[in-house]
Amino acid sequence: MSDHTEEERLGDQANTQTKNPSDEFVPTEDTVSNKPNQEAEHMEVHHHAHQAEKKNWKSYFWEFLMLFLAVFCGFLAEYQLEHKIEKEKETVLSVSFLTELRVC
Repeated sequence: MSDHTEEERLGDQANTQTKNPSDEFVPTEDTVSNKPNQEAEHMEVHHHAHQAEKKNWKSYFWEFLMLFLAVFCGFLAEYQLEHKIEKEKETVLSVSFLTELRVC
């Protein structure tokens, strides 16, 4: 029996463990509880926008205005950032162009 190498013994142990699972998962009293979670009793409920009363035209107008302003401000911010980046590139390119002209 000393002919077996350590790898073969480890392989045999792995095979016996997978074939004969002697230890099964048994939940204890800590993991299984018949009591409801106390935190669940005090949780706030998220109400959806489905309302019983109808919206009037003012609420639709304000929703449209807020969405429009959000998109428009995002557009302005992107445009401003792009303008700033282009201005920086312009200065870098003009400086490199002037240095190349002086070298020649």
